[in-house]
Amino acid sequence: MIGSIPGLNPNGGDNNYQYVSPPAETLPVWILQNFNGFMYAGTGNPYSSPGAPTQYGVWKTNGTGTAPYTWTPIINDNAGYADGLISNYVLSFQIFSDPTYCPATDGTISGGAGGCLYVGTDQPSEMVRIHPDTTGQVQVAGDANDSWDLVVGNPRTIPPGALGAGQLVAPVSGIGQYFDNGFTGHFWRMGVGGLGLYMSTYDSATESSYQNGFSANWSQEFGTDLFRTNDGVHWTAVSKIGLGDGWNTGGRSFQSTPFGLYWGTARPAVGGTQVYMIDNSVVDLNKDGVIDQKDVNLMKAKLNTQAKPNDPMDLNQDGKITSADVQLLMTQCTYPHCQVPAVRPASSTLGVPVVHSTPGALGSTVSLQWPAVTGAADYLVYRINMSPNDTTPPPGFGPMEATCSSSPAVAALAPCYSARATGTPYGYPGAVIFVTRVTTAAFSETPPSTLQLLYFVRAEDSSGNLSAPSNLVGGPSLAAQ
Repeated sequence: MIGSIPGLNPNGGDNNYQYVSPPAETLPVWILQNFNGFMYAGTGNPYSSPGAPTQYGVWKTNGTGTAPYTWTPIINDNAGYADGLISNYVLSFQIFSDPTYCPATDGTISGGAGGCLYVGTDQPSEMVRIHPDTTGQVQVAGDANDSWDLVVGNPRTIPPGALGAGQLVAPVSGIGQYFDNGFTGHFWRMGVGGLGLYMSTYDSATESSYQNGFSANWSQEFGTDLFRTNDGVHWTAVSKIGLGDGWNTGGRSFQSTPFGLYWGTARPAVGGTQVYMIDNSVVDLNKDGVIDQKDVNLMKAKLNTQAKPNDPMDLNQDGKITSADVQLLMTQCTYPHCQVPAVRPASSTLGVPVVHSTPGALGSTVSLQWPAVTGAADYLVYRINMSPNDTTPPPGFGPMEATCSSSPAVAALAPCYSARATGTPYGYPGAVIFVTRVTTAAFSETPPSTLQLLYFVRAEDSSGNLSAPSNLVGGPSLAAQ
């Protein structure tokens, strides 16, 4: 890694730069992030590359003293990597705050005040988050400025000789390595929108589609997975099929704008990248699920006033709320002419269940619970089964095939599909399967596999209207939630 020499103009050329880290053979750096007044580096080596280490790490420096600066390990051998599943390098960093686990704070700390630094890795993919204090699961020896949680990944035990030796580290989401998808190659990029933190993957399934019989078994997995969370614990699948195009094999970039969060895809030589607006909730000023005249009226009430810092009404970023901002907002309305809908869709009015899964040994009883949703008459429970490898067909429909295949919202997660499985540390997902309806806010079953399976729930009102899908949970969970 190189950096400009303090006191010299970077425009001065090569002589104004210096090496600020050890050689790549010692500290192979993939990605950098300024956080909590330090520079953090994500490190590691692909398995195919010469040299060591072929395991991921996170290091930091305050950039003082003589270069190359002193780099402190935050995550390395002290991590207690998952048994036999050691990710080889860091691919993504993202700062994100939430009120409960990683609160934002006032201040002027360089790189962001408060929040946590989320870290995504290459395969076997896992996610951690670094706290700027000691509130995380795992403490860092000799460093009161850092601790970390395992967010997604298989449980591990801190090894002998490390601080906290013997401590079990379980994922706060309860979900295992790869987000329970053996086709996942990376937790590739992350971004922040009005609805939370987004993470997109690289999914290798599509690139094997030419193999004889592969598409028949795995077409429901073609395309990158896109997930969202508002707290790092509860994750919702925005799409598991590349937003409807299986050739969108990776989520390669995010960009936040005054109008919302954009997302760009990677594609393997089949057309160019696609760009989507995936979260425009920042301009839904009254937070009712639609952008309409009500939002326009709120902005008009602030006309000719000074904008606040990061003000969502200052769409042209000129520091004032003006008629130009109103005109820009009207281009984003959900319905023509910014009409207020006579009836809002049930998916925006019926509350979304927040599901919790009870911890247990893989293959043991799956128990799900969620707070009751106002207006719900019953709840629909769905399961994503797993196959132990990519040559065994995925599990089949079960008795309710028609219910599964007729729901557009479920098809958006993964189109319904077919076949059968047994156990390894992680699986390859089959189709979304409708399991049952329940009238109470709980469900339990003996799972059809010794792999961790994924579940989600939708509320249904007395007219048959459905809520949006809940968060995904692993069943049984790998940790208490």
